[in-house]
Parts: sequence; structure tokens; C-alpha cells
Amino acid sequence: MKKRLVFVSLALLLIATLALNTAPVSASVDSLTSVYWSCSGASVTGTFSGAVTKYVKLFVFVYDPTTGITPLSPIGEAVVGTGTSGNYGGGVSFAAVPDGTQLYIDISTYNSAGATWLQWDGEQYFSGVVTCNQSPQFRGPSIPPGAEQKHIVCDVAVFDAPGGNPVGSNRLLNGQTWYVLPDIVKAADGSDWQQVYVSGASLVYIPARCVEGYKPGAKVSGPATTTTVAVPSVPGFGQIKPPTS
Repeated sequence: MKKRLVFVSLALLLIATLALNTAPVSASVDSLTSVYWSCSGASVTGTFSGAVTKYVKLFVFVYDPTTGITPLSPIGEAVVGTGTSGNYGGGVSFAAVPDGTQLYIDISTYNSAGATWLQWDGEQYFSGVVTCNQSPQFRGPSIPPGAEQKHIVCDVAVFDAPGGNPVGSNRLLNGQTWYVLPDIVKAADGSDWQQVYVSGASLVYIPARCVEGYKPGAKVSGPATTTTVAVPSVPGFGQIKPPTS
């Protein structure tokens, strides 16, 4: 009788373990479409999705090939996205490190904005080790000519045309940084719009009032056009957490 009880207990434990291991993913970083870094800053773009609200955080550490990183001592960290799904994008500045320093860049999801790197939620993420030098480095699709990095100053959906239709449930968030084309495009109702490069195959539109530095009456371009760009994957980034010291 005791053997049977032990067997039943083990079976129930196995079922419970399988149930835990097959639970749906709560949130994950689905893609990393571009990475920019220098010896004093870094920025990233990509997409994330999940079932509950999460915070996508960018962490930057000095990396030592022998000992890895010091997990509680990032040189830079920032929330670059929040919500249940959509695009993320943003960057962080930090005190300049010497030319030739290796940096560990990590983009993961967390349960709170103030979470430390060690409080990663265990879901899919992207990370990589890069070397900084005097010239800023970029990996990702080609940035459209003339595009400038601008802060987004309001939460806003992205659209397929000026005054057009929303592109899925994708949104840009107040405080994020994206590449924006400077020319203003007029919608049929006379409102001002600008094209934003979100590392996808086509540029999207947002109201110009949501772009840093917008001034009514700025240069107006010709008819709205859809620009297509190549989207290769970001080489050198995967899912490997480094050793810690």
C-alpha cells in the first residue's frame, strides 16, 4: 500500500511539473531589429509580445572575457517598451568607457520598471557582446537617408498613411527614440504627419505633434510615399546569459 501511495505521489508531482513547464509565455522579446552603440551610449529596436503587461529593459554592462559581468553594476539601463505587445525602442547614455572596452548588451522583459537585471522573468530575450570604439557602431537594416533620431513626446498608434488606418495594435510611447524623416506630410484634413522608421520593411506614419521639435508650418513634402527598406537580422546577438562575478 505504501509503494502505491509513493507511486501516486510521484505521478501527481510529474503532472504538476509538466503543467508548470507548459504554461503560456507571459511576455517575450520576439525580435531585435537594430542595435546602436558607442563608448557612451546604446539603443535598440524590436518587437515584443505577451499575455500580461511587461517592461522591456535595456541593460549595458562592461564585459570581461574571463569573469563576465557584475550583475548589480550596469553602466546603463532604461525601459525601452511597456505593455502587452508591440514595438520597443529607446536608448541609454552612460559615462564614457575607454576605447576598446567590451560591452554586454541585454534586452529582456521584467515585471516592473525598477527591476534589476537579475529579476529577468525567464522569457525569451536577446543579448550580445560588442566592442566600442571612437566611431559609433550600428547593426540592423539601413536607416532611410535623412532620417534623424527624435524623441516621441506622446503615446500614439502608428498608421499606414497620413490620417490612414492603424497598423495592428502597434504603438510608439512617450520617451522612446526612433528615426524620423524630417519632412511634414499633409493628410486630407490638413493635419501634419511624419514618417517613422521602426526597423520594419516599410515606414509608418504618426501625427507630427508627437515628434520632438515639431513646429507647425515646417517644410511640407510632396504626396505621401511608402518607402521600403531591407530588414536583415542583427548578427552576433542571441540568447546567452553571461557568467557573473
